[in-house]
Amino acid sequence: AASTSRWTLEMGGHDHVTLRAAAEGTLRERRPLTLLRQSSTYELSRRGINIAVQLKLDVHGEPLQRVAVKLESPARLVAARYGELQIPFAVAKNVETGESHVVLQLPEPVTGTGRVLQLSAIAPLEIGKRLRLPSLRPEGMAWQEGTATLLIPQQLVLAQLATDGCRQSRI
Repeated sequence: AASTSRWTLEMGGHDHVTLRAAAEGTLRERRPLTLLRQSSTYELSRRGINIAVQLKLDVHGEPLQRVAVKLESPARLVAARYGELQIPFAVAKNVETGESHVVLQLPEPVTGTGRVLQLSAIAPLEIGKRLRLPSLRPEGMAWQEGTATLLIPQQLVLAQLATDGCRQSRI
């Protein structure tokens, strides 16, 4: 029909898509849209795992005042920064799943591109046992890309690496 539009989406090898249809009159409202690029570094040592996560946010539409993050057990968030400022956060732990839900309170409403949050977490390391690296997953954002770096000292050996939904790019 003349009032029908046809769209072709090229997925680039990805099979997960979120589509939202809305009535034409509601499209004029400012909707929150935050695009996310995430970089995680896992530094292993005999004492445990230090996790450093950098979240690069492009905030379009409504300004962002809080950031919600799921943190897998047994990791624990120890610090959060926005630029040079330490920012407060509240943690609620789900006893059944072991996940922590963290809410980061930004010092001011944030909008625009290239906004950077830096999170620091720690987790125990049981040497000789299989380990699933704990993840920090921001909620309510459109994830664009991410990298993870493993730093392993010479005293430890990586015996096996199994990836899921990603690929190893270098050693």
